Amino acid sequence: TALAWSPDGANLAYHYAGGTVGLWNPQQQTTQNLEPGGGGENSLTSLLFSSDGQMLAAGTEQDEVHLWHLDRPAAPSRLLAGPRHMGSSIESLAFSPDGASLAAGGSQGTIRLWDLGHPERQPQILEGDTDPVSSMSFDRAGVIASASYDGTVRIWRSRPQDLVVFAEQRVHRAPLFEGEFEGFLAPFTPELGNEPGP
Repeated sequence: TALAWSPDGANLAYHYAGGTVGLWNPQQQTTQNLEPGGGGENSLTSLLFSSDGQMLAAGTEQDEVHLWHLDRPAAPSRLLAGPRHMGSSIESLAFSPDGASLAAGGSQGTIRLWDLGHPERQPQILEGDTDPVSSMSFDRAGVIASASYDGTVRIWRSRPQDLVVFAEQRVHRAPLFEGEFEGFLAPFTPELGNEPGP
């Protein structure tokens, strides 16, 4: 079952049958249902709030990504554009700190990156992993770091018209968990964030 706390700790998002997401407020003892868009039933693998708590993203076992705008909770989710792969699922999600971008890591090793100002557009595709992308994180400068089940950490930097691998290091145990992933990133992120563009 996918779970996520809102950044202010007021609401817990959880998934139940058919792709419906519940928003539970423990203090007020209220629950609100968020309906999925796009038709069909979905089994969710992950839920994630944006840093301002205004958006909620969900990844599915059907390799889809749904997005709710919580100022319009009665509206069904937007099914984000992009390729889907038979037998693949969404393994991880990450919002950029400003909420302008959303990244989704798949079980086939690709990362899809959406500009949420234009969610109808096809996402940028980051390729390089062959194992599932288990965790991702943005820094304040827009650098994306990803970890895969084979223990590989990649750090990507956004450039005009493309995204390239900026650094890669293989660690000695897989998979990486969230705490050790963040610890690994700490020495690299400040340097990368201050790196001048091309």
